[in-house]
Amino acid sequence: MSDDLKLHTKAYFNRHPVKQYSAARLEYSMLLMPEVMDIVDEKLPRLREVAAKRGIHVPDTTELMAKVEQEEDTGKLLRMLRQTQPPVVRKAVREKLMDREEAVLPEIQRMILKAFNNNTIENCVRFMAKCGTNCSDWIV
Repeated sequence: MSDDLKLHTKAYFNRHPVKQYSAARLEYSMLLMPEVMDIVDEKLPRLREVAAKRGIHVPDTTELMAKVEQEEDTGKLLRMLRQTQPPVVRKAVREKLMDREEAVLPEIQRMILKAFNNNTIENCVRFMAKCGTNCSDWIV
């Protein structure tokens, strides 16, 4: 990366800092501490029980997870990446796409540039943060 671009990028982030309490900060924290989501996934069955006793419905993800596990069409998996899904399902879709990283990364980069849906953007960011390819230069 050129020094001029580094200075421009630094100036941008100085003018537009990430707010202390924002979706961007939450997303960043989850990327730094993925074990938090693992703990949530682990506690979800108990949460469902407690919620049900209080009359609150927490969706069951069994059918969605089975659909993701059976899906082999890359295009359909990419469409699932755009949809609003429970966290455990989003994670399963991303992991399945990780196995096809070389083929899907260009499409995911295209998606993030055209997306207006926060879900799509967050899923694409998570994919790029976890994939084997260093996407830093592309992001900048």
